[in-house]
Amino acid sequence: MRRILIVGGGQSALYLGHGLLRHGYEVTLMTAQTTEEVRAGLPSVLQFTPPTVLLSEREAGLPVWENDAPPIERLRMRVRTGAHEVAFTGAFSAGYAVSVDRRLKMADWLELFKARADETGHGRVITHGVTVTDLDYFTRLFDLVIVAVGNGELGELFDPDPTRQGGAHPRTVVQAYLDGDTVDGPAEGVMDVVSAQPGGPDDAGEVFFAPVLTHEGAGYAVMALAAPGGPLDAAVAARRARERVRHAFSPDLALHTLLTQTKTWAPEVFARIAHARPIRGSAVLGQRVDPVVRHPVGVLPSGGLVLGMADAVVTTGPLCGQGWNTSTRCAQVYLEHVLAHGDRPFDEMFMDAAFTAFWDTYGEASAAFSEISHGVFPAHFPHLLGAAGAFGEVADRWVDGIDDPRKLRDWMFDAERAHAYLAQLTTSAS
Repeated sequence: MRRILIVGGGQSALYLGHGLLRHGYEVTLMTAQTTEEVRAGLPSVLQFTPPTVLLSEREAGLPVWENDAPPIERLRMRVRTGAHEVAFTGAFSAGYAVSVDRRLKMADWLELFKARADETGHGRVITHGVTVTDLDYFTRLFDLVIVAVGNGELGELFDPDPTRQGGAHPRTVVQAYLDGDTVDGPAEGVMDVVSAQPGGPDDAGEVFFAPVLTHEGAGYAVMALAAPGGPLDAAVAARRARERVRHAFSPDLALHTLLTQTKTWAPEVFARIAHARPIRGSAVLGQRVDPVVRHPVGVLPSGGLVLGMADAVVTTGPLCGQGWNTSTRCAQVYLEHVLAHGDRPFDEMFMDAAFTAFWDTYGEASAAFSEISHGVFPAHFPHLLGAAGAFGEVADRWVDGIDDPRKLRDWMFDAERAHAYLAQLTTSAS
């Protein structure tokens, strides 16, 4: 029986761990936190599970909270550039998406992994931090070591890859989970995305408002993304407010600043959350995201090799909602490659091939979608935005591309194909 170590306790690590366990591999999962610590921890950047990934989770026998998580059936998008605005609403074709607080989702998945490992007798969870020195030792004990941790000492094992661009741009994030009973308006099954460029791409920012499942039940998340230092940067605004009142940063101040920014840039969202209260416990997040693509193979001091997965090698920007999409698809491709590899050594050629397969089939399309959505619009893009506002078919195709960005290759990424598609639409409508 082949022995595999996975370092990490996030979406990709647990999805792959469950998959390998199901196929009879001896899987050790090392994570720095217990399930209790995960549940009581700090919030993470809003993630949502699109329909095709939700189906994959369901088929893998993983909890998907079908009766509890509020469904997201449509995305309502508004793009504001200066005085101009385009608005459209599109629906997923493959079902609905959900958003579950990472603390709830990962803790439940980790508990289930422990239960299945105990039942099968060939898996275990070790709760302990991991250093590079530890990994050096572990490569001699395991047939394959996979790192799914993108920060700290382990993240530095994987050098940036200048030949692959992730598409996304740096963003500051300020976010709050809100008590659903204190949010105005009915549940609609809609995620709102408002994109604003008051002074051009360098000033771009976005506001997300989405139904989510938290430890308190159904609620909402509001998240503001911004180019660092720009006018929509709620983190900068909070820092300035902190300096004015001369006291330490607090979640209350961050939430107040988030509401102020939302009132200015997304008043339709503010109208629903003006009197909302955050959920109990840790509900407010502030951080910076710097997307990057890295080489997938980490070389340890002894010469041992480890394979990076998901966040360890591809940090996605939150704008396009590709975080758990990318993580799951990377884990799926790695699972397929491990199963197909048989008893052969997991050498550098295997590791490169596994990551390249993920990048070529999904990662590159996700990166292209991120690049085209981050404010540096190509010349044909405003025409597509206008078409999405005028034609329901285009709006639906746009939203379907969030579920699977590969669907966008035929009509969004390439100017010639985009113009041909628009001409076809115009002809059909006349």
